[in-house]
Amino acid sequence: MLDKFEPKVVIGQGLGKQEPWSVDLANKCNEKDISVWNEPLPDAKNPNLEMAQQWSDILRQEITRETTAVLHSASVISYLDALSTHQDLSVKNLVLLAGWAEDPGQQDGRWGNAVQKIFKRNGLYHLEPFLKLVEKHQLIWETISNSVRKQIIIVQSTNDPYVHNDQADFLKKNLPGSEIVMVKNAGHFQFRPKNGNRAEQNAQLPPEVQEKILKLIEN
Repeated sequence: MLDKFEPKVVIGQGLGKQEPWSVDLANKCNEKDISVWNEPLPDAKNPNLEMAQQWSDILRQEITRETTAVLHSASVISYLDALSTHQDLSVKNLVLLAGWAEDPGQQDGRWGNAVQKIFKRNGLYHLEPFLKLVEKHQLIWETISNSVRKQIIIVQSTNDPYVHNDQADFLKKNLPGSEIVMVKNAGHFQFRPKNGNRAEQNAQLPPEVQEKILKLIEN
């Protein structure tokens, strides 16, 4: 069992399969003998409130005071919920990658329309369970901020098709002292061949993001 004082990285996925960059990041951490948790979260293709809560519970169990958490997209809410509802938890660093804590589908224009089109199927809005989790527990931002011992980094792409830049501003407003890192043309940090993406686009995180994460882990 990993000692709570040993460095550890927890990588949280969004809705769908693991992204190539997460495997690459895990490999680079392993090369430095840093423990990594990078497991698929269950039932990502069929989200409901029970599943969103399960994500929160699983991620909570992986948290140690030396954890650097790298959360992507939907897993951000479940992780923030875990930190918010368990005041005994603490983490070393928090990296929110294309994260959202408000409904990204409420944005006017192409962002909101794209989110509604992609995530609303068969009459179900697949982001709703995470929004219900927030509504049920009410994120306690002060508790979340106090649980992070060192740094909070918010990573946002300039051309994310789902998460508007306003979401990064919202997170920064609620997490005082956090830093926004804007990345050009990284989309939603996911590999989707049918959208014309090339595999190498997201085989790794952008260098400036990956370097920052590795420095956070080691310092």
